[in-house]
Amino acid sequence: MPGRAEKVEYSNLPASDGQAARLRAMSERDWVATAASLAERFAERAAQHDREGSFPHENFAELREAGFMKLTVPRSHGGFELPLSRFVRVQDALARGDGSTALSLNMHLIRFGAERESHLYPPEWFDELCRGAVEEGRLVNTAATEEGLGSPAGGGVPETTATPVEGGWVLEGRKTFVTLAPELWYMPVLARLDSPDGGPPDIADFMVLRDDPGIRIDETWDALGMRASGSHDLVLEGARLGEDRFLGYRNRATPSPRGRASGVWFALGVAATTTG
Repeated sequence: MPGRAEKVEYSNLPASDGQAARLRAMSERDWVATAASLAERFAERAAQHDREGSFPHENFAELREAGFMKLTVPRSHGGFELPLSRFVRVQDALARGDGSTALSLNMHLIRFGAERESHLYPPEWFDELCRGAVEEGRLVNTAATEEGLGSPAGGGVPETTATPVEGGWVLEGRKTFVTLAPELWYMPVLARLDSPDGGPPDIADFMVLRDDPGIRIDETWDALGMRASGSHDLVLEGARLGEDRFLGYRNRATPSPRGRASGVWFALGVAATTTG
């Protein structure tokens, strides 16, 4: 039965000097080879997770240990800055073992790859996303889609609302298809800002964190394919956020600022997962 997903406990993942040096010395081909090796182990568990619709936490533990959470993070922020051309080969290799795991990881890694070119996040928040991925293996994915709306990239206005209050904002709504939901820490959320004079609403982005009060994961994902991707619903019930969680806004008539970089990383990452 759909219910609340279990919280994930994150901790620092200090690497030994030897391990850190080994990871820094890895070439782009080494990452593809490592992905292929991990895929062999993922394949042994894939059928069970697919039958159960369960999230492969053990796969992500191995990916963290191997350094994959920072694969596309810029070198300036402690990552490996893998280029798009090699990233898709890594995705292809991982997907040969478990498509759900590869697709889920894709949604995290493309945030950093695209941001290297588009610079959409406020610098302090991009610094935090990178720090979390590099130092603690924390995951990020956007929560934008809603039932009946589809992707806001198509021009829809979210039903999720953001109401200004003293010291911050209160968010109310439900987001669907939030891939990686069982292990996400950072969740940029798209919400509407209703005009006080009754005019057209604006669209804003807010940073929601896993341990914020007023949020929960509703385990609704029960699809025919990619059953282990954990693409559940994020429910916001009076989620109160500080002023610092506001990332920016745009008029509904303004095209999405995600730009080509985000579209290219997303499309090619998913394509590589599919061919794998």
